[in-house]
Amino acid sequence: MNVESELRESDHFATITDLWLSRTTEPYISLMTSFFPGEHTGDNIAQEMRGALADWDLKEDQQVCVTTDNASNMIKALEVNGWTRLQCFGHRLHLAIENAVKGDNRISRATGLQKVGVPLLTQLEKESGT
Repeated sequence: MNVESELRESDHFATITDLWLSRTTEPYISLMTSFFPGEHTGDNIAQEMRGALADWDLKEDQQVCVTTDNASNMIKALEVNGWTRLQCFGHRLHLAIENAVKGDNRISRATGLQKVGVPLLTQLEKESGT
């Protein structure tokens, strides 16, 4: 079964997109669609990732690296496949900020208010028809 058929038959899938301009201001957009049919173990992920490269006829030795978060199953998958891992800068930055503000009552209060306020404002918008 090919990737397109598997994706069509899957119960759920996720998409990731990005838009950027080249140095010559040519616009590019990417859309990545993914699904995972099995348990999220490092070994299963490694097998699925290797299979995905094969399905797209991409050569492993041309892959420079794989960018991931710090999930232990992703780290294991890349180790199993012997692939180079590049840690996601955005994820690391998020973790650093989260760690820096941990225990700061002002931040906890602000996020608590946001969790209450946003749904309330959304409900008021719906009720007013705007």
